[in-house]
Amino acid sequence: MVRPVKLGREERMTYSRIDEVIDMPDLIEIQKKSYQWFLDEGLKEVLDEDYLAFRVGQVAYFGQQLKAAGAPIVEPTGGHAVFIDAGRFLPHIPAEQLPGQSLTIELYRQGGVRAVEIGSTMFGETDPETGKSTTAPAELVRLAMPRRVYTNTHYDYIADVVAGIARNKGALTGYKITRQPRFLRHFTCDLAPVSTTTVSTGP
Repeated sequence: MVRPVKLGREERMTYSRIDEVIDMPDLIEIQKKSYQWFLDEGLKEVLDEDYLAFRVGQVAYFGQQLKAAGAPIVEPTGGHAVFIDAGRFLPHIPAEQLPGQSLTIELYRQGGVRAVEIGSTMFGETDPETGKSTTAPAELVRLAMPRRVYTNTHYDYIADVVAGIARNKGALTGYKITRQPRFLRHFTCDLAPVSTTTVSTGP
Protein backbone atom coordinates (compact mmCIF):
# COMPACT_ATOMS: atom_id res chain seq x y z
CA MET A 1 0.00 0.00 0.00
CA VAL A 2 1.35 3.38 -0.95
CA ARG A 3 1.84 5.62 2.06
CA PRO A 4 3.90 8.66 3.06
CA VAL A 5 6.94 8.26 5.28
CA LYS A 6 8.95 10.92 7.04
CA LEU A 7 12.68 11.02 6.24
CA GLY A 8 14.22 13.85 8.23
CA ARG A 9 12.42 17.00 7.14
CA GLU A 10 11.32 15.43 3.87
CA GLU A 11 8.24 13.34 3.23
CA ARG A 12 8.45 10.60 0.60
CA MET A 13 6.05 7.99 -0.69
CA THR A 14 6.88 4.33 -0.06
CA TYR A 15 5.56 1.33 -1.95
CA SER A 16 6.89 -1.20 0.55
CA ARG A 17 4.50 -3.76 2.02
CA ILE A 18 6.50 -4.01 5.25
CA ASP A 19 7.60 -1.26 7.60
CA GLU A 20 11.18 -2.40 8.25
CA VAL A 21 13.42 -4.75 6.28
CA ILE A 22 16.15 -5.21 8.90
CA ASP A 23 16.90 -3.81 12.31
CA MET A 24 19.24 -0.83 12.33
CA PRO A 25 22.69 -1.93 13.50
CA ASP A 26 24.56 -0.09 16.23
CA LEU A 27 26.51 2.25 13.95
CA ILE A 28 28.48 3.83 16.77
CA GLU A 29 29.70 0.42 17.95
CA ILE A 30 30.70 -0.46 14.37
CA GLN A 31 32.70 2.77 14.13
CA LYS A 32 34.39 2.13 17.49
CA LYS A 33 35.43 -1.38 16.45
CA SER A 34 36.68 -0.13 13.12
CA TYR A 35 38.75 2.57 14.79
CA GLN A 36 40.21 0.07 17.26
CA TRP A 37 41.21 -2.22 14.37
CA PHE A 38 42.89 0.77 12.73
CA LEU A 39 44.91 1.46 15.88
CA ASP A 40 45.85 -2.21 16.39
CA GLU A 41 46.49 -3.32 12.80
CA GLY A 42 45.58 -0.82 10.12
CA LEU A 43 48.12 1.86 10.96
CA LYS A 44 50.98 -0.64 10.75
CA GLU A 45 49.65 -1.96 7.46
CA VAL A 46 49.38 1.40 5.71
CA LEU A 47 52.94 2.31 6.73
CA ASP A 48 54.45 -0.93 5.44
CA GLU A 49 56.77 -0.03 2.54
CA ASP A 50 55.96 -3.13 0.51
CA TYR A 51 52.26 -2.42 0.82
CA LEU A 52 52.74 1.24 -0.11
CA ALA A 53 54.71 0.27 -3.22
CA PHE A 54 51.90 -2.07 -4.26
CA ARG A 55 49.27 0.55 -3.50
CA VAL A 56 50.90 3.36 -5.47
CA GLY A 57 51.55 0.92 -8.30
CA GLN A 58 47.92 -0.17 -8.37
CA VAL A 59 46.69 3.42 -8.60
CA ALA A 60 49.20 4.15 -11.37
CA TYR A 61 48.01 1.03 -13.22
CA PHE A 62 44.39 2.21 -13.04
CA GLY A 63 45.43 5.63 -14.32
CA GLN A 64 47.21 4.07 -17.30
CA GLN A 65 44.15 1.95 -18.09
CA LEU A 66 41.94 5.04 -18.08
CA LYS A 67 44.35 6.90 -20.35
CA ALA A 68 44.36 3.96 -22.75
CA ALA A 69 40.55 4.11 -22.69
CA GLY A 70 40.71 7.71 -23.91
CA ALA A 71 40.28 9.64 -20.67
CA PRO A 72 42.68 12.46 -19.74
CA ILE A 73 43.66 12.23 -16.08
CA VAL A 74 45.43 14.32 -13.47
CA GLU A 75 49.03 13.17 -13.08
CA PRO A 76 50.85 11.94 -11.10
CA THR A 77 48.11 9.67 -9.85
CA GLY A 78 49.14 9.42 -6.17
CA GLY A 79 47.90 6.73 -3.82
CA HIS A 80 44.16 6.98 -3.18
CA ALA A 81 42.22 7.95 -6.33
CA VAL A 82 42.38 8.77 -10.02
CA PHE A 83 40.89 12.02 -11.27
CA ILE A 84 39.52 12.23 -14.82
CA ASP A 85 39.68 15.70 -16.35
CA ALA A 86 36.07 15.94 -17.48
CA GLY A 87 36.59 19.40 -18.95
CA ARG A 88 39.11 17.97 -21.41
CA PHE A 89 37.22 14.72 -21.89
CA LEU A 90 34.00 16.55 -22.82
CA PRO A 91 35.20 19.82 -24.41
CA HIS A 92 31.81 20.37 -26.09
CA ILE A 93 30.17 20.86 -22.67
CA PRO A 94 31.03 24.23 -21.10
CA ALA A 95 31.79 24.47 -17.41
CA GLU A 96 28.44 26.19 -16.81
CA GLN A 97 26.74 22.97 -17.93
CA LEU A 98 28.70 20.76 -15.52
CA PRO A 99 30.73 18.32 -17.64
CA GLY A 100 31.88 16.53 -14.49
CA GLN A 101 28.28 15.72 -13.61
CA SER A 102 27.60 14.58 -17.16
CA LEU A 103 30.46 12.07 -16.96
CA THR A 104 29.58 10.99 -13.40
CA ILE A 105 25.99 10.29 -14.39
CA GLU A 106 27.03 8.41 -17.52
CA LEU A 107 29.47 6.23 -15.57
CA TYR A 108 26.61 5.12 -13.36
CA ARG A 109 24.14 4.69 -16.22
CA GLN A 110 26.50 2.68 -18.41
CA GLY A 111 28.34 0.59 -15.86
CA GLY A 112 26.99 1.11 -12.35
CA VAL A 113 30.23 2.92 -11.50
CA ARG A 114 29.90 5.41 -8.66
CA ALA A 115 32.13 8.46 -8.88
CA VAL A 116 32.01 12.03 -7.62
CA GLU A 117 32.23 15.34 -9.43
CA ILE A 118 34.92 17.70 -8.18
CA GLY A 119 34.06 20.77 -10.21
CA SER A 120 31.52 23.52 -10.57
CA THR A 121 28.73 21.67 -8.79
CA MET A 122 30.94 21.34 -5.73
CA PHE A 123 32.91 24.58 -5.91
CA GLY A 124 30.86 26.86 -8.15
CA GLU A 125 28.55 29.43 -6.62
CA THR A 126 25.46 31.39 -7.53
CA ASP A 127 25.25 35.04 -6.54
CA PRO A 128 21.95 35.37 -4.61
CA GLU A 129 21.40 38.93 -5.85
CA THR A 130 22.39 38.70 -9.51
CA GLY A 131 21.79 34.99 -10.07
CA LYS A 132 25.11 34.82 -11.91
CA SER A 133 27.04 31.56 -11.58
CA THR A 134 30.77 31.16 -11.14
CA THR A 135 32.61 28.02 -12.20
CA ALA A 136 35.41 26.03 -10.61
CA PRO A 137 39.05 26.19 -11.81
CA ALA A 138 38.80 22.57 -13.04
CA GLU A 139 36.07 20.08 -13.90
CA LEU A 140 37.20 16.75 -12.47
CA VAL A 141 35.64 13.37 -11.69
CA ARG A 142 37.16 11.42 -8.80
CA LEU A 143 37.30 7.65 -8.90
CA ALA A 144 38.18 6.76 -5.32
CA MET A 145 40.12 3.56 -4.66
CA PRO A 146 39.40 2.32 -1.12
CA ARG A 147 42.01 -0.01 0.35
CA ARG A 148 41.54 -3.77 0.41
CA VAL A 149 38.31 -3.64 -1.60
CA TYR A 150 38.95 -3.87 -5.35
CA THR A 151 41.26 -5.91 -7.56
CA ASN A 152 42.82 -4.91 -10.86
CA THR A 153 40.03 -6.82 -12.58
CA HIS A 154 37.55 -4.35 -11.12
CA TYR A 155 39.64 -1.45 -12.41
CA ASP A 156 39.87 -3.06 -15.85
CA TYR A 157 36.07 -3.19 -15.90
CA ILE A 158 35.82 0.51 -15.07
CA ALA A 159 38.31 1.32 -17.82
CA ASP A 160 36.15 -0.66 -20.27
CA VAL A 161 33.11 1.38 -19.22
CA VAL A 162 35.07 4.60 -19.77
CA ALA A 163 36.20 3.39 -23.19
CA GLY A 164 32.58 2.78 -24.14
CA ILE A 165 31.62 6.27 -23.04
CA ALA A 166 34.58 7.75 -24.91
CA ARG A 167 33.42 6.20 -28.18
CA ASN A 168 30.15 8.12 -27.97
CA LYS A 169 31.09 11.08 -25.77
CA GLY A 170 29.90 13.64 -28.30
CA ALA A 171 26.34 12.53 -27.57
CA LEU A 172 26.59 13.47 -23.89
CA THR A 173 24.79 16.63 -22.86
CA GLY A 174 25.32 19.12 -20.09
CA TYR A 175 23.28 19.49 -16.94
CA LYS A 176 21.73 22.35 -15.01
CA ILE A 177 20.87 22.69 -11.35
CA THR A 178 17.11 22.97 -10.84
CA ARG A 179 17.10 23.08 -7.04
CA GLN A 180 19.86 23.65 -4.53
CA PRO A 181 20.23 24.22 -0.80
CA ARG A 182 21.96 27.30 0.54
CA PHE A 183 25.07 25.36 1.57
CA LEU A 184 26.88 22.24 0.27
CA ARG A 185 24.72 22.00 -2.81
CA HIS A 186 26.71 19.11 -4.31
CA PHE A 187 25.20 16.75 -1.72
CA THR A 188 21.50 17.35 -2.35
CA CYS A 189 20.91 19.52 -5.41
CA ASP A 190 18.60 18.38 -8.21
CA LEU A 191 19.88 18.20 -11.80
CA ALA A 192 18.23 18.12 -15.20
CA PRO A 193 19.80 17.60 -18.62
CA VAL A 194 20.27 20.63 -20.82
CA SER A 195 18.31 20.10 -24.02
CA THR A 196 20.94 21.79 -26.19
CA THR A 197 24.58 21.88 -25.16
CA THR A 198 26.36 24.99 -26.34
CA VAL A 199 29.64 24.21 -28.04
CA SER A 200 32.48 25.78 -26.08
CA THR A 201 34.65 28.15 -28.07
CA GLY A 202 37.27 28.51 -25.34
CA PRO A 203 40.76 26.99 -25.40
